[in-house]
Amino acid sequence: MWQRVREYLRELLRALIGQPAGTWAATQNATQRAAELLAQALGEDDPARRVTLLREALAAGERLGGESGDIVVMEASLHLGERLRAAGERAQAIAHFTRAVERSFRVGDPVGRQRRAGVLSRLGILDQEAGDLVSARSRYEESLRIGSDTDSALLLGMLTQAAFNLGLIQNSNGDDDGAQRSWSRAMLLGMRAGHPSGWDPAAIAAFNLGHLYERRGDHARARETLLQVGRIAEPGGTPVGLMASAKAAMALASLAEGEGLPGEVEAAGQFARACELGRASRTAEGSLVAVQSALALAEHAAVAGRSDEARRRLEQAIEWSASCERADVARYVVLAHMRLGQVLAESGEPAAAAERLADAYARGRESTEPWVREIAAQSACSLHRTLCALGRWAEARTLAEDAVAFAGGLDSAMGRGLAAAAAYAQAFQKLHDGDQPGARALLAAVADQGLASGAEVGERVAIDALLLAGHLDRQAKRLPEALAQFQRAARTLRDHDGAESAGLSAMASLNTGHVLLALERELEARYAYEKSLEFGRLSGTSTGRAAAANAALNLASMLEDEVDEAKRREWFGVAIALGKSSRTALGADVARNAEKGLARLDGEGGAER
Repeated sequence: MWQRVREYLRELLRALIGQPAGTWAATQNATQRAAELLAQALGEDDPARRVTLLREALAAGERLGGESGDIVVMEASLHLGERLRAAGERAQAIAHFTRAVERSFRVGDPVGRQRRAGVLSRLGILDQEAGDLVSARSRYEESLRIGSDTDSALLLGMLTQAAFNLGLIQNSNGDDDGAQRSWSRAMLLGMRAGHPSGWDPAAIAAFNLGHLYERRGDHARARETLLQVGRIAEPGGTPVGLMASAKAAMALASLAEGEGLPGEVEAAGQFARACELGRASRTAEGSLVAVQSALALAEHAAVAGRSDEARRRLEQAIEWSASCERADVARYVVLAHMRLGQVLAESGEPAAAAERLADAYARGRESTEPWVREIAAQSACSLHRTLCALGRWAEARTLAEDAVAFAGGLDSAMGRGLAAAAAYAQAFQKLHDGDQPGARALLAAVADQGLASGAEVGERVAIDALLLAGHLDRQAKRLPEALAQFQRAARTLRDHDGAESAGLSAMASLNTGHVLLALERELEARYAYEKSLEFGRLSGTSTGRAAAANAALNLASMLEDEVDEAKRREWFGVAIALGKSSRTALGADVARNAEKGLARLDGEGGAER
C-alpha cells in the first residue's frame, strides 16, 4: 500500500515542479497539505475514515486550484469513486469518476491520460454491472488503448481488471479469439503490476484462458497456461489468488486424468493441492473446489481398494461443505453421503452405511436438479441392498415401493435406468416375501425397461435381472426359459469391455453351461464353460474368478472319459487357484471340491500303480 502512496506522491511532485517559480512559494504549504491528506487517505485501512480523508483531500484540491489542484481533485475523485462503487453507491461513484475524467484533461500527459484510463476502466465495471455491455466494452477498450504504458501498480491493476472483464464480455458473445487476446493481455498487465491488484485478475484470466484452450482441444497450451496461474497468484497469498490457484490445480488434475494410467499420479497430486489451496483461500468458492477435489480423491482411493482413505476423503468433503455457499455445494454433499454409504457397506459396516445412504436419499429427493435427484435414486437402491443385508425387511419393503414411485418420475436416460434399478429392488423384495411368481414377472419387466433406458446403469440392472430370472427358472426346472435368460445376458455383454463386464460374462456363460448340461447338450455346455473360464481369467474380479473356477471344475468333472488325466489335473489346479483367489464363498467351495477331485485322481493313480 505505502509503495503505491509514494508512487502517487512522486508523480504529484513532478507535476508541481513544472510550475513557474513565482507560484511555488505561494502554493507550497497548500500543496503539501493536500498531498498529505491524499497520502493519509490512501494509507487508511478503515473504509469510513478513508472516505472522510478523501473528501478532505478533494476539498483541499479544489481550494488549491491550477494544475496542482486538478491533480489532487483527480486523484481524490478516482479513489472516492472506487470506494463508493465497492459500497454499492452507484450514482455517487459515477459522479466522482466523471469529475476525475474531466480533471484528467487539465493534467499534462502521461499522468492525466493514464489516470483517465484507470477511471474509464471503473466506469466500464459500473456499465457491466448495469447490463450495458456495449458501453462497458467501449470503455474497457479505450482504457487499455490510452493507459497501457503506465508504470503505476494501481493503474496496472485497474487495467488488468479491464482486460479480464473485456474477455468475459467477448467470451459471452462467442468471440473466443477476442477473449483469448484480452485474457493474454490481462496476464501480461497483471504481472507488470507486481501487486495483488494485478496478480489476482491476471490469475483468473489465466485460468479462464486455460479452460478456453482445453475446450478447443489444445491440451498442451491449456496445461501450460493453467500452470501459470499458481506462478502469478500464489506469491501474493490473497484469498482470490489462492482460490484461482486451487481451481487451476483441479483443472490440471482433470487434464491428467484424461491421460489414463500415466496421469493418475499427477492427477492425485493436483487434486490434493487443490484441497490445500482451496481451504487456505478461506473463500466459499475455494472451499467448493476443495470439496470437489476431495470427492475425486475419494473415488481414486475407492477404485484402488483403499477404503480407509476413501472414507477419510469423503468425510472431509462433508466437513468442508460447511464453508461453501449452500446452494452451490448441496449436490456434492448428497454425492458425498451416497459414496460414503457405499464405501461403508463394502467395508462391512452396514449400519453406518444405512445412515449415510438414508441421508443422501432424503437430501437428494428434495432437490429440483435432475442430476441430484438421480443421485438420490441411486442412494435408495444402495440403501435397499444394505437394509436387506441387515435383515431390516420391513423398512426395505417400504423403501422399495417409495423408490419405484420416486425414480419413475425421473425423465432422462439415467432416470429410466434408475427406475429399472428401483423395480429390481422391489422384485428382490417380493422374492424374500415368498412371492416368486410376482418377482419373476417383475424381473422380466426390469430387463426390458433397463435395456430400453439407454443408460449404462439401466443395462447393468437388466443383466442382473436376467441372471436372477434365469436362476429362478432353473430352480423351477424351466430349463428352456432359463437358457433364454442366460443367453440374452451373454449377448448383451458381448460388446462391452472392462473387468466388470468380463466378470458378468463369466457368470452368464457359467450358468448357460449349467443349463445346457442339464439339457444333455454336452458339446455346447463345454463351449460355454470354456468361455466362462476365458472371461473370468480376463476380468480379475472376485465374481469373474469364482465363475471361472466353477467352470474349470465342471470341465474337469464332465470330461472324465474324454480327456487325459493331465488335462483334468490342469483344470482342477485352475479351479483351486481361481477359487481361492476370488475370496468368495462360492470360490472357496469350488476350491474344496477341486482339491477332492485331485485327491481322487491321486488315489486312482496309486491304485493303478
